[in-house]
Formats: sequence, structure tokens, C-alpha cells
Amino acid sequence: MTLADDGASTPAQVPFPPQPGDVTTEWLTSVLHEAGALGTSTTVTAIRHDLLSEGVGMMGTVSRLHVEYDQPGAGPVSLILKSASEAPMSRQVAAQFRLYEREVNFYLGLGEALEPTVPHAYFAEYAPQTVDYAILMQDFNGYQTGDQVLGADIEQARRAVEALAQFHAQYWDRVDDPALDWVPSTNSDLVRDSMIEGCIAGWDKMAGLFTDLPERLKAAKADYLSRLPALYAAMVEGHQTLAHTDYRADNLLFGSEPGHQPIVILDWSAVAKSKGVQDLAYFLTQNLSEHCRANHENELHGLYYETLVKEGVDNYSFDEFDRDYELGVLFNFVYAIVIASALDISNERATAFVGKLASRSAECILERGLLDTLLPTLPASGVSA
Repeated sequence: MTLADDGASTPAQVPFPPQPGDVTTEWLTSVLHEAGALGTSTTVTAIRHDLLSEGVGMMGTVSRLHVEYDQPGAGPVSLILKSASEAPMSRQVAAQFRLYEREVNFYLGLGEALEPTVPHAYFAEYAPQTVDYAILMQDFNGYQTGDQVLGADIEQARRAVEALAQFHAQYWDRVDDPALDWVPSTNSDLVRDSMIEGCIAGWDKMAGLFTDLPERLKAAKADYLSRLPALYAAMVEGHQTLAHTDYRADNLLFGSEPGHQPIVILDWSAVAKSKGVQDLAYFLTQNLSEHCRANHENELHGLYYETLVKEGVDNYSFDEFDRDYELGVLFNFVYAIVIASALDISNERATAFVGKLASRSAECILERGLLDTLLPTLPASGVSA
């Protein structure tokens, strides 16, 4: 296994199966032996896989491997394998933003310290020359998967917000650690420039796809796009932490039985350095059910701050947090634009997923009056459609 640095990545040192159908009993036996998850006298005798990730603009393939051994019950009966997407556009986007490389680096460098809220990885490797990767991880079969279309209910949302604040507190004002040099900033060239280009190219497609978006928001196209550089710059001012940056319901698992973890956080391919409110605003504005947001948004907003303080963050006033949160609400509309315009949303659930993402985000921006209050205070640039 190789921890790729921030420059040229080293080739994979050990061959790995690029897709779930390529996994052999010999390879899996070797990996589990090396990880200490299987006794050296035991071997894998059979594997079958189920594909878990179809549609919804997935950046990769997620499969469940069902495993049999020559000594029944000697190892994990099921495992999750993440592989590169077979869709050329998704693979291109993943390469552009180094998504596969970043997730491999996360599991090799940070994942273990965050267990059990993060799945244990038995193997993680990236092959830059072919843009392939493989992450073999612990399965949480039996947990309830979040659903961004339906939106999180209040119990799910409380778990998600508490876990998010605990994660952010762990890295609060610590992102300058050399061990995190591989993590890009939200305002880095890698992230910012491509996202702004995607917003400029994609606004009209997004607006045309979701014709029920409020006219007030559609009319703000030029103002919003011209202030994107300022929005990105503002996200890296002040207190910084590690941000998941795709903290949505579909990437969360909720324990539903005795002995389960309360929550498990998946998909660390877009981890970046930013304000913690980038994650919080994304979750609260785009991932709650309509009932939950209408009745509990303020409670959840406060719960995040209270948990930060409880976890030892003592240099962040509530007023500063509240101002940052409004910035996060305005900022996160970029994901509605880019996802709606750039990814494969050809199936029915994918369209519903992106539609909710856009409509909920727009509603929150307008409810808070941010187009009239916060947006004009940001310096405009020459960026335009």
C-alpha cells in the first residue's frame, strides 16, 4: 500500500482487481492475511458480489462481496469493495479532482483514528496510470442507509450533526499538520477553479432541468457567479478543520439494532480543508426532510455548536459561528449547480436526488434573504457566464 503524496503519485506496488468481478480467492486471501483479518492457515474458497451503486451520478462502483472460507466463519462473511467507475465521464471527474487518490490517502492516513464511525479498511490502493483504485472495507450490513430524496428525520439528523461536530473538533485549527499536506484546501486550484468553471458552464442547464426553481434565484445568476471566487476565498478564512464536503444522507449509515454504532460515515473521496460550516450547511439545507427542517433546523444548528464546545473548541464564538453558517448556506448552492449539470442523472431517482438538492438549497438561501444581505457584501469578480 502506498500513501500518495501531493505531487506525482507513485505506481501501485501490488496489483489489485480493478472491478469486483476481477476479485480472485487468491487475492482476497492474501489481503485478509496481510490485514490480520484471517488466520494464515485459512483460505477464501468462494466469492460472489452484489452491485450496490447504480445511477445517481456515482463516482465509483460499490459492491458487497460475500465470502466463503475453507473453515466456515473464520473471517468476515461480507466485505465492501469500492472500485473506479466504468462510466468515462465519472472517471474523468474523479481524476480531475483526485477523488480516488484522496480517499485512498484518507484510509491509509486517517481512517483508523476515526473508527468505528468510519469503516475499517483492509486494503487501499490507487493506480494513477490507469485511474483505478480499490478500497476493501468493513461491511455494515443491517444498518439503515440514509436517503437524501426523503431527507433525514430528526433522530437521524441529531446523530449526523453530533458526529460531524466531533469530527471537526478533532482537527480544529490543526490542518497545518504536515501529515495533512495531501489534503487540498477548498480554495485550492484543484477544487476551486474546476468548480467555478462547472458553475458557469452548468447554471443554465441546471435552471432548465429544474424549472420550479424560484425566479428570484434564477435572476441572481450573474451576481452569484461573479462572487464565486470571493465565496471560495471566504471559506478558508478564520478557523479551519477537515471537512468531508459531501456530508449528505446517502453517505450515512444509521445503526438500527442493539450493538450497532449510532452512525457510520462513508465516502471520504472529497475530504478538504475548510470551515466546518461547509459540511453543516450542506447537511442541514439539502438533506433534511421538509418536516425536519421546518421544525428542527434551529435545534440542529445549536446542537452542532454545543457539541464543538463540549469537544474542546473554545475559540469560536456563537456569533462568529452563526455568520459562518450563513456563508455556508450561500456557498453550498455550487453543488446543486455542478451536480445537476455535469453528472449522469439519467435515471428517475437521480433526477429526484438532484432536484431535492437544488430546491432545498434555493429555499434556504431565499428564506434567509442572503441574496440581498450577504451576497452583495462579497467582492464581485470578472467571472461570468
